[in-house]
Amino acid sequence: MVDDLSERLAAVVRAARTGRGLSVSGFADASGVSRAMISKIERGGVQPTAALLGELSAALGLTLSELIARAEHDEPRVARAADQPEWTDPDSGYRRRAVSPPAPGPLELVEVALPAGAGPLTARG
Repeated sequence: MVDDLSERLAAVVRAARTGRGLSVSGFADASGVSRAMISKIERGGVQPTAALLGELSAALGLTLSELIARAEHDEPRVARAADQPEWTDPDSGYRRRAVSPPAPGPLELVEVALPAGAGPLTARG
């Protein structure tokens, strides 16, 4: 039985391989893993060992930890427009919209807009 993380690992391996422009044959040559095994892994048909994932991740230029982290955190990187919270300053018209969904870590993608002719923003104390 293949679990959810194994299915996500399969998708991450496939996406990383195709994102680097590697064919299954080229990936097999680079990793030393057979084409048949790569195909089974990418289809989610087998649960790969850590050693096997280590060979694949090295051929992809990733550490094993990076490969697994990508599978563990397979959340969307951009939220749907309807799910992007927006705040507008009533005085200046400054608008801030959170484009990325909330996620652990220090990175947040936001869109900021100022109306034409808006002056500097200052705090009133």
